[in-house]
Amino acid sequence: EGVYGVKTGFMGASGYCFVGACEKNGMDLICVVLNDETRKESFQDATKLFDYGFDNFYTEKMVDKGEDTGHVMVKYGHDTFVPTETKEAGYITLPNQAAESMADSDVKYDKGIEAPIKKGTKVGVVEMKQDGKVVSSTDVVITKDVKKGGPWSALYISDMMFYAGVVIIAAVIAFIASVNIRRKKRKAAAEARAARRQ
Repeated sequence: EGVYGVKTGFMGASGYCFVGACEKNGMDLICVVLNDETRKESFQDATKLFDYGFDNFYTEKMVDKGEDTGHVMVKYGHDTFVPTETKEAGYITLPNQAAESMADSDVKYDKGIEAPIKKGTKVGVVEMKQDGKVVSSTDVVITKDVKKGGPWSALYISDMMFYAGVVIIAAVIAFIASVNIRRKKRKAAAEARAARRQ
């Protein structure tokens, strides 16, 4: 039960062969049997292998499809700090006796990501590890289009950040100027009062 995608075959050099896949409890296994003496034996061997796999291993989902994977830096972009997500769910298969702590995942971003770049473009991977060894991975993609930015974007400064900085600097200059003007007015008024008293 659960077997799908079956292919049988026979050749003089390789005997009776079987390739198939089986799904059970959310886990898919692929089985390959070569060089059996009869077709019945190839089915029996495949059944034993599937039973062994389902009895002794389980599959753990490490990340969901569309899961947030943080932000990536994009050079020359209108936006330079861009959100990312997983393109597909990521899984790892472990022996039943293995502790869940044996499984780990880590996001690895590509280097030198530059605008313009389209939403859905691969910019890295989530690596699934067993005992520190990478055993599977799923792609990380950006979640929005990023068009080319101004010359400051070469320094990873987004257009919004640049314009916000200009506004803030202009406001600070205007504030300092108004403070100086008020000081000068107060000083002039004080000097005028002093002159009248004389």
